[in-house]
Amino acid sequence: MKKSLLISTVVLLVVSFMATPAYSQSMDDILAKWVKASGGKEKLESIKSRTLKGSIDIIMQGMTLEMTSYWKPGKVRHHFTFAMGEFSQLYDGKKAWMKGVNTQGKLMELPEEMAKDLANQAYGEGIIANPKKYGITFAFKGKKK
Repeated sequence: MKKSLLISTVVLLVVSFMATPAYSQSMDDILAKWVKASGGKEKLESIKSRTLKGSIDIIMQGMTLEMTSYWKPGKVRHHFTFAMGEFSQLYDGKKAWMKGVNTQGKLMELPEEMAKDLANQAYGEGIIANPKKYGITFAFKGKKK
């Protein structure tokens, strides 16, 4: 009796797990969790400026790249310092520019594709809180197998 009850319970559990679809996250679920973990939509949208500083070790080339990024709504500037000199990229809300070793120190307007990338960075944290407002779509591609 006990054995048949145990077998019936195990079979019932296995069948119920097979009938339950696997839980999967949508991109909206992932963004909602990100927004919540970051303090909520209102907090993210209230950020009016940001400065990030850091360094990147490029081990293969034996050098360190120092980086500072400045952001205000609609504008962004990235400044890099490394062994060969300095390099900056900026977006003023209309056009994107770069200046550095590769431009002989002259300010040069960026091509349209590179300008679009900097323009997207100028949205700041608001892009995570409300991507539809900016016409941005995120996609979750899952993990590589």
